[in-house]
Amino acid sequence: MPLTDKDIVEAFEVVVPEVARQHATPGLNLAIARHGEVIWEAGEGYADLELQAPMTPETVNRSGSMGKVYTATAVMQLVERGIIDLHERADAHLPFDIDNPLGGGDVTVWHLLTHTSGLMGNGACSSFDEPTPLEEHLAEDYARGHVDFYPQMQIPTWSAPVGEKPQYSNTGIATLGLIVANANPEGLAYSEYVQRHVMDPLGMTSSQYPPVQNRRHIRPELFERLSTGYAQLGSGVHVPTPPVYFADHPAGTALITPGDHVRLLLAYLEGGTLDGHELLREETVEQMLTGQEVSQLHEGIDLGLVWMLRGVGTDLESFGHNGAHMWGWTNSARAFRKHRTAIVVSANHWNLFEGLHAARYAEGDDLTAFLAWLLATDRPPSQHRGFRHPWAWKVSYVTGLVAANRYGPYLGIERPLTQGYLDAMVGGARVLQEGRGGARLWDADGFRAGVEDLSQVEHTIPATRAFLLSDRVQVSPAEMHLINGELLGPIGGAVVPGTDDSRTAISAAEWQHIESTGSTGNEENTR
Repeated sequence: MPLTDKDIVEAFEVVVPEVARQHATPGLNLAIARHGEVIWEAGEGYADLELQAPMTPETVNRSGSMGKVYTATAVMQLVERGIIDLHERADAHLPFDIDNPLGGGDVTVWHLLTHTSGLMGNGACSSFDEPTPLEEHLAEDYARGHVDFYPQMQIPTWSAPVGEKPQYSNTGIATLGLIVANANPEGLAYSEYVQRHVMDPLGMTSSQYPPVQNRRHIRPELFERLSTGYAQLGSGVHVPTPPVYFADHPAGTALITPGDHVRLLLAYLEGGTLDGHELLREETVEQMLTGQEVSQLHEGIDLGLVWMLRGVGTDLESFGHNGAHMWGWTNSARAFRKHRTAIVVSANHWNLFEGLHAARYAEGDDLTAFLAWLLATDRPPSQHRGFRHPWAWKVSYVTGLVAANRYGPYLGIERPLTQGYLDAMVGGARVLQEGRGGARLWDADGFRAGVEDLSQVEHTIPATRAFLLSDRVQVSPAEMHLINGELLGPIGGAVVPGTDDSRTAISAAEWQHIESTGSTGNEENTR
């Protein structure tokens, strides 16, 4: 039976609370859309911890760089109208010149859309004070020729010749926003243009792209629904984030709900038209979602026009753009083209220890990977016998599989664990600390079931592999992937199907060792 919308919603209702708990997330909300419609919106946790205000689908969050795709959309609307030329000089609509002193030719609109202008990667341009107007800020930025980070630490504005390589640049996208403001024949400010020509036509009633994220610039009904952002310090301390203003505002000051933002992804999935409104022509959408002739921005990420592309040419080919606002909000957005399915996840959470013990977009990574597993298998998790069991049972079931493998085939022991041994293990189990779930992650019955299921499998590599990838396993592959995060800890984010063997509950490294050496690991000092 193929995967239905109901199957997806039912599966996400199980895993969303567990993902939030696993990452100590104050609150998150999300939306999933499929085949031209939003099929589910939900909130989990708190929009404000002190007030105990719940995070709901209507809670508004700060987009960070996820807002860059609105700028790209606005630029391409004006390209369609013949007002902007992709290959004209970027300063054709600006009151100041843009020249890369390192050479390589003219900086064009296309270079800015593909991050290949040679501008230094990123750029700070943040402050505790309300920033200067965009045109003034950018004119000063280009004239200054450097970006200040630490006191007395100056990094040149330009770090490569034009077209040499992609370098993710907030300044470049902000410049595109100013081009939109100066070029549109209605004389609209950037924020007004995006509202009138992108957000309003798509029915995004809970979104705005203000030049400054404060009460003076945000519609009152949205300001009242804004979540409080939290920086995570260590394993369980969350501190509210002070107001940090971002001068390059077309690069990331949008205010959105996931249910609104996913409508933009839907429009692109549906060839540029949603609910009868043509946002962009179909050929324009295809151009924006096609990899450009530039090197990968990061490993596994090809560049369209601002959109980031993954899995190009595969069944799970996707486009999207993440975003984070300093240091309290993280957002993920991904749309799977062949499946006409999209997901947006927003969290009022930024772990300041990212890269050491956590991924920046941990919640979005996990939930996006979970959706990818569902789409890849195209089967409902409810077909697995253990679907109705609590999460602790499922986690313990997977630990039982691991234990049965380690105490059997992995050591070359042909006889399975006896019932007496299993009783002793279960009876002597103790939860010593809560950790990321503690007692909630131990269930004696689940552990027993995992041990007993794998113990009945022939002790050969092919038989064990076949079992772990079969319906006889009582946890779905999608859930197995998330449970590995519970057991292994956050080590850099989730992956999508086909990139590792985490779904088997036995690590890829273990399989590689077994298959390359012909050994089960029974030799002395193999670990």
